[in-house]
Amino acid sequence: MRTLGAYSEFAGAKTIAGRDVAQMIGKMAQIELSHGGKTWAQLYAAMALESFGTDLKRNALWQRLSSEERGAYLALLDPGRFYDAKSHKLIHLPDNYFGVAARIAAIGYELSLNKDRASLDDLLNRAASQFTGGALFADDAPPTGRYDRYSNEYARALFDAAALADVKIS
Repeated sequence: MRTLGAYSEFAGAKTIAGRDVAQMIGKMAQIELSHGGKTWAQLYAAMALESFGTDLKRNALWQRLSSEERGAYLALLDPGRFYDAKSHKLIHLPDNYFGVAARIAAIGYELSLNKDRASLDDLLNRAASQFTGGALFADDAPPTGRYDRYSNEYARALFDAAALADVKIS
């Protein structure tokens, strides 16, 4: 989904091999949702939608979706599929996925799909807590510790989410 969205944005192409790009992405989102897609599938769906513009009234992908398909797309973009906002914990995932959840939520907010700024700020603060708590590197498995390349992705995703949400993390 992300690749198709990025290609369409870069090349200004509405079709690839005679097929409507927005329609293909919409179908892919339906497949991801029906198969329980989460985390990266959700992020790539959010990024693909964002590729068509932040004004949903002019967003070709969003406009091609029926109201039922829009509802499904919204369900796919819900970080609650793997993040419990009440407990502030990820569901069976290492902490680097806080970055993924933060980006999905920030893109949803940018696109006005989610207008709850307090929940976005809460997620961003939770995602940033290792860094704002003084950690130099992100620990994917506190308290035992596990540091790998995904720690860098976690930090980058958090930075991107904060920039989208116009939040200064200190």
